[in-house]
Amino acid sequence: MNKYLTFFLTLLLLGCTNINKDEIDYKKYNERFNFENRDDLFVSFENHFKKAGNTSALKNLKKIDFINECEGFYQILIEEDKYDFFIEESPEEFMCFIEHLNSLGSKKDYHEVYFKSSQALLRFLNPLTLLN
Repeated sequence: MNKYLTFFLTLLLLGCTNINKDEIDYKKYNERFNFENRDDLFVSFENHFKKAGNTSALKNLKKIDFINECEGFYQILIEEDKYDFFIEESPEEFMCFIEHLNSLGSKKDYHEVYFKSSQALLRFLNPLTLLN
């Protein structure tokens, strides 16, 4: 019995120690959405929610009035690693933020930024509610 418990605990410990943010394949997760342009991105989010049967998030997505006049301060948010909080608090800026990323081209690997910013929008669209 003790050897099985030791084996299980060893596996559990090894499994927990191998979790590392550098091992996340951001590029793979980003394939859920088409970041090429606003229209394709919006449709890919719609399809994502339809496929998951998440009508609540789909309704919330359609309620967002994404702004068209984009400001130029997005790079500062990226450099200070504050963009995901910004997107969650200002989801109407999401499309402009993605357009900014797209304008940077291949100067740097931004897969993680695309991922975290889309996750921030998903958190806004799917808020967790605590039941009392």
